[in-house]
Amino acid sequence: MKILKVMSFVAMLAPIGAAANAATVDANYQGVSGEALTIYNGVKSNPGNQGVIAGEFSFSSTALGNFAAYCVDLATSLITNSTTTVNYTVKENMFSANTISNVQRLFDANYAEVDTKAERASFQLALWEMLYDMDFTDNNFAYVSGGSAGVWDRADSYLAAAGDYTGRKLWNLTFLGDADPRSQGVVTMTEVAPVPLPAAGLLLLGGLGGLGVIARRRKSAA
Repeated sequence: MKILKVMSFVAMLAPIGAAANAATVDANYQGVSGEALTIYNGVKSNPGNQGVIAGEFSFSSTALGNFAAYCVDLATSLITNSTTTVNYTVKENMFSANTISNVQRLFDANYAEVDTKAERASFQLALWEMLYDMDFTDNNFAYVSGGSAGVWDRADSYLAAAGDYTGRKLWNLTFLGDADPRSQGVVTMTEVAPVPLPAAGLLLLGGLGGLGVIARRRKSAA
């Protein structure tokens, strides 16, 4: 099970104001955990094959502490100078509601088990595929080569799991874009707190536990 050492965006951004799109987040790039791949990038100004590091970015922030994120913007390069502070704007409507719903299912179905560099590379590929090539035409994005064995097959399995997912929401997603200075848009995530068991449920569990103790005592006495 993944344990993320990140602060809650909901809690930190709430005092800024009701208009979430006006909220800003300062970020300094710290590194990436992933794999070197070649992709076809049809979104950038000069479409073609491109060498990338696909994986999970790490950032530091004076407001939010350390947080992890994934690329959602193939048209722009990421500023990787750790001394350059990028000021992101929180973008609730960066994509259509349907696309955001698909991305939510991708995270909810898979992200808790994404722990290795290879898995992070596959997860990033799945995210790009979902954002840019759900019509499977390869016009905007395609995996070309590179990475560890099975990197694309794993990405494909993540997409399949997202399509089948019907469980509850597990991750709060925050999309960051319109960066100054201009830098690649990203999505970051914080784990949704477990839903507390109602008091009636706690009483029921307590009662069942008591019955179990009584049953064991009777068995011992016999």
